[in-house]
Amino acid sequence: MKCALLVYHGILLLFPIVITGSDAVCGGQLSATEVEESLQFPRSTTSEPPRLRLECEWEITASENNQVLVIITDLTTDISDVLTIFDDVGNSYNFRSEFVLWASVPVISPARKVTVKLVVNNYSEDSATAFAIQYKQVKNCGGYVTSLPSPSVLSTPGFPHRRGDHQDCYWDIRSGDLTKKTKVTITDVQTSSGDFVEVFEHMNRFERIDQSTVGSVEFISLSHRLQVYFHSNEKNSSAGFRATYQQVTCGSSQVLQRNKISGANSPEGSTHNLECNYYFYTPTPEFKMDFRFTVTTEQCCDYLEVFDSGNSLGRFQGNITDLSFTSTGKVRFSYYTDHRGISPGFYTRATLLTASRTFPETSTSTSKSITSPQYPNPYPIHLNYDWIIEAPMSLKISLTIVELDLPVCRFECDYLEVFDGLVSVGKYAGKLTNVTVISATRSLRVRFHSDMFHDEAKGFWATHKLECGRRLNVSSTTYALFQSPGYPKAFPPNSDCIYDFITEPGFKIRILIRRLDTDSCCDYLEISSDSVTLGRFRTIRSHSMTSISNSMRLYYHTDSEGSVQRFRIRYRKVK
Repeated sequence: MKCALLVYHGILLLFPIVITGSDAVCGGQLSATEVEESLQFPRSTTSEPPRLRLECEWEITASENNQVLVIITDLTTDISDVLTIFDDVGNSYNFRSEFVLWASVPVISPARKVTVKLVVNNYSEDSATAFAIQYKQVKNCGGYVTSLPSPSVLSTPGFPHRRGDHQDCYWDIRSGDLTKKTKVTITDVQTSSGDFVEVFEHMNRFERIDQSTVGSVEFISLSHRLQVYFHSNEKNSSAGFRATYQQVTCGSSQVLQRNKISGANSPEGSTHNLECNYYFYTPTPEFKMDFRFTVTTEQCCDYLEVFDSGNSLGRFQGNITDLSFTSTGKVRFSYYTDHRGISPGFYTRATLLTASRTFPETSTSTSKSITSPQYPNPYPIHLNYDWIIEAPMSLKISLTIVELDLPVCRFECDYLEVFDGLVSVGKYAGKLTNVTVISATRSLRVRFHSDMFHDEAKGFWATHKLECGRRLNVSSTTYALFQSPGYPKAFPPNSDCIYDFITEPGFKIRILIRRLDTDSCCDYLEISSDSVTLGRFRTIRSHSMTSISNSMRLYYHTDSEGSVQRFRIRYRKVK
């Protein structure tokens, strides 16, 4: 077998190329020019004899005053194999493990020559190791820099003046203290169509920033090192970008991978005066991320705030456990502490969801059904389905699991889980019927997960509707206020709600209807006491009445039409 090396945008790669003959070798000398060239290692079987260890080396050299640019466009390796890229100034990159590259990765050497070494252990025709690379030479732009505690500026040459020439610039930024992290903040981007800035850590690309990006964008290394790559189109004139970089003590940016649990936690030891951001990305937009996290902070001033696609999901303080949500985009955990006390902080676990789908639901007074796919027939494997059920403001949701038929495993396999807001209120498996959950908030999330194994189980069938009505204890002789949920907004259509007022024996209940708005046709408020109807009312502005005993019931009905249904009532106990 023979191997080849590819260089594009500053990265050097090793590739095995199949050749015939018993004296086959791999590696050699390659020259980079301004014309982009490519090299691909065939994924088909070969006639090359098996061997315990295959080593290949390539040298890629650019002309004077130029650099070698390599873009790794595809990479798969067996767990014991390694691809190493060296340059003439002592820098190296190792790429290993069963890792599928999610995005093209550029590397530019600060020197003219790059050496790529490939080691394949237990080589045979069934070896999975394979590469695809593009390479060429580029003008000197970028380089190796060191981040310090104070911010430094990094920009394309001549920024903010526009340049008409094509550029490929690559910066490798390392913390001066290897126990600290590197933070890069892109503060200003002035690009044309086809131009972009990308930030990497090793082979993980976080985000592509271009002319559509609004505001500054921050990246924090998981280790001590970040890479920044700028590309400008030959056909356009672009000013480029400006960024700052510095050394920090906390935070991170992570790209989640399949079949791997990732996470983050607040720093150990002293936690005074921290402002830490932890970012999570999916490898491609079609994926989502599942987060479960725990928070333990002081009640006063320390807190964790969670953002999904730039929208705050809440600010969390105190001792809160078993919180969960599914992302819609990039996720940020922002952790803040003041100068007082020491808090344990927070911990989060993140997993990448495959075959993920979300179904929005609006709960009404009429019962609606949700089911697992193909119910009552067996459901497919590898599912992560979420039903997001929303109720109007100030109302709650009643969810009933009518039937559940899922396998029971020693370790987690298929399950149905219900979340009230961000809090898990139940995880179910096995065989169940008629289990009801009443939300404490106006939102429920129902998660259905199936693993990789085929089962003959049916799945689940559940119904949901608005939890309408409540019981009120009347304990004061001073008027208290009671009004329709979301007042002055309209009451939900198709509602039948019962409100029971109870006071102590020997007292009665007096109500004062301050405002009642209904459609002229079919909506109404009916008031009764001891099963005696005291009146059925439509739109009125002021009316009072007293119960027969120590209890009174209000029954409020709305139909499917209209937009003015609402009421406002005062109540108290009387002798």
